[in-house]
Amino acid sequence: IGTCAPITATIPCTSWYSSTTPGTITATVPTVANGIYYLLVKHSSIAFANSSQPTVSVLNTPSTPTVTAGGSTAICPSSSVVLTSTGTGPYSWNSGQNASSITVSTPGTYFVTESNTCGSKNSNTVTITSLSLPSISISSPTVGCGYVPLSSTASNYNSINWSNGQNGTSASANSTGSYYATAVNSCGSTVSNTVSVTVNPLPIMTLTSTSSSICVGQSDTLVVSGANSYSWNNGSTNDTIILAPTSNSTYTVIGTGTNGCSKVSTISIVVNQLPNVGITSNIPVVCPKASFSLTASGANTYSWNTGANTSVISTSADSTIIYTVVGTSLSGCSKTATIQVSVYPNYAPVISTSESLLCVGQTAILTATPEYPWLINSYSWNTGANTNTVSVSPSTNTTYTLIATDVNFCTYTMNFTQNVSICSGVKEVESLSNLELFPNPNNGSFHVKLDNFKDSGDLIIINSSGKSILNKKINNETSRINIENYGSGIYFYIITFENNLKYTGKIIVN
Repeated sequence: IGTCAPITATIPCTSWYSSTTPGTITATVPTVANGIYYLLVKHSSIAFANSSQPTVSVLNTPSTPTVTAGGSTAICPSSSVVLTSTGTGPYSWNSGQNASSITVSTPGTYFVTESNTCGSKNSNTVTITSLSLPSISISSPTVGCGYVPLSSTASNYNSINWSNGQNGTSASANSTGSYYATAVNSCGSTVSNTVSVTVNPLPIMTLTSTSSSICVGQSDTLVVSGANSYSWNNGSTNDTIILAPTSNSTYTVIGTGTNGCSKVSTISIVVNQLPNVGITSNIPVVCPKASFSLTASGANTYSWNTGANTSVISTSADSTIIYTVVGTSLSGCSKTATIQVSVYPNYAPVISTSESLLCVGQTAILTATPEYPWLINSYSWNTGANTNTVSVSPSTNTTYTLIATDVNFCTYTMNFTQNVSICSGVKEVESLSNLELFPNPNNGSFHVKLDNFKDSGDLIIINSSGKSILNKKINNETSRINIENYGSGIYFYIITFENNLKYTGKIIVN
């Protein structure tokens, strides 16, 4: 009774069946609970034989206990933590306590032992460590420009909070005053020393540009104000600088106030490249007055010296000429391009008539006279003639057209109007000693004088187009005539008398 598992039973036998030698049977029982146990002996052909029935009280070795902490195993000063053991007891802690749960406030390693008469078992260990309040101190320069940096030296902290609302190991004082920091951990907080700083203001600078975007070749003016002295990254110390960068550029200026504090300002200038403007002609050399086209390229919009604003223009020229176009890009930058258009010499002939004023029924010879006859390859009149002269007999004022082609294959189209007068039944006299028209040539003002004429006459003046511009009665006196308002040119006059005499002539007005 009261033995520890496992148990051993020894049963002496006084009589064995078919056995000549009585003996002792020993049986071993493993770990068991308290109870009544039998030893049963069996023969193959004989019923069981029961042993005596003793009651045995059996004890097992204790199971291994476990220890858990009811909170953090790192404890602050004046704090504690509860350690709890599992098991049936009795309990024996290495700290000397013997309850299932104990409260500890001293750092160290703790475990519990459970034991009985059959043996003992130790639990796992729990290590309790100690935490302390954080420590912190701060330092900083006493004077700064714009701000003063604040820094702390701290240990055993979770966070640091500054008196100006900033957080972290470092902060900045932006105004004159006193500053301190508080270090915090799970055990509490510690306030640092206080430092007094003086913050001098930075200069309030203004940096402006006349244009934030320019074209290559243009200049930009930068103006800075608000400080006592300046230092630019291009070496200038002026408050105003004029620049002409060729690519996007950034300029920096350091302004220093009277208190010695400095501030940096930066400005960027965008530089737009000029358009690559060019002009091409569809014909390398053109004929006088012939139409040709010029094409501008490389820009967004165009402005020609002809007044056109399209990329392609159609024009003509009498002689070699230079055309200019200004091309403007989308960014507003402009560039000028020029082209010289070569023009063949003008070999156009001049048309003249053998009769400046032709009477109906008469014939006039129209002659095309070139300055260099050998340079004209062909003539083509609208009458069908193909020589430089043509005979015409119009009944009214008629315009004749000549197309001449020179050695450069340039064609010249010329019109000439032959003036015709109705002269039937009238005596024509081209000159008369007692009729004077002077001065001739004139400026449009002249006199007509008739001597020894009994009858008055009618004066008609006709322009080169055959249109009558003046009809006036004249007599045997000097008459003043004025056609200044009709401009310079060649005019024709016809003076008709009542006796059907008619006098004609030419007036040249310069």
